[in-house]
Amino acid sequence: MVIFLTVLPLWLIGSTGIGLWLWHRGQGDQEKLETNRFRTPISVEGLEDDLRKIVEIAGPRHAGSERGATGLRRTAAMIQGSLGTGNAGYPLEVHPGPKAGEGRWPLVMARLPGEGRSIAVVAGYDARAGRPGVEENGTGLSAVLAVAQALAGDAPGRPVTFAFVPHVYGEEGLAMDSLGRLGAHLDDPAMLLVVEAMGQTDSLMVSSRDTSLLEPFEGRARVVGAEVVCLGDDRDPASLLFEMGLPAVRVSTRAMLAPDDPDDRLPDPRTHAAATIKLAELVRDLAGRE
Repeated sequence: MVIFLTVLPLWLIGSTGIGLWLWHRGQGDQEKLETNRFRTPISVEGLEDDLRKIVEIAGPRHAGSERGATGLRRTAAMIQGSLGTGNAGYPLEVHPGPKAGEGRWPLVMARLPGEGRSIAVVAGYDARAGRPGVEENGTGLSAVLAVAQALAGDAPGRPVTFAFVPHVYGEEGLAMDSLGRLGAHLDDPAMLLVVEAMGQTDSLMVSSRDTSLLEPFEGRARVVGAEVVCLGDDRDPASLLFEMGLPAVRVSTRAMLAPDDPDDRLPDPRTHAAATIKLAELVRDLAGRE
């Protein structure tokens, strides 16, 4: 009995320690397995399918009509479904956006951990009322989704945040409110890459109202003045973020659309995919990898 009472506590302590060690090891193996499982390479077919879902299935994406509100809801659900734990594997942050019309649509964020100041990759997921929103901003949204899926499981040197924002292309007060909420959830970012209009060419064009931000892009993209991209209009999301004091850089393949430009033509899928692959390489270069 004495031996039993002496050995039993030792056995319990030892078996508990071994059990905890095996559990922690299993957790690490499972996390690694899930990370590898959910990474999805950028493909022509995948991008084309996502863009068609955004433009044709979600349809109009604005708060000004019942149909537009339905499109916003569908698009927000698509973003969360594509990047959440059932697919890309990100633990998503879903924050309330501003009240617009009869509804409220979320700001959705997915993060890759790292050290130091973050890089944020931003896409508006709405469209202007009365437009299908191919280049504003179906091509940008689908590109950022594809980059987030391709980088799932990366170990960047600095944090990377993928952010999907409603009401960017609505009336200015609503856009400012929505982008202001984004700024409140970013902790002193080093740079915000605002991605728009990714369907015209296979090369990237960058601009910023803060020219000091553009040096890292030399040799990686075509650097142009903000006035060339914005055509005198300072209501693009990168300019609005700049007015809020945030280090915003617009990344695109073309200048902003003029008010009377049509926005219903789907791009060549290969061109869109080539530009998106370059965007993924750019994000990786800017963030660095361990």
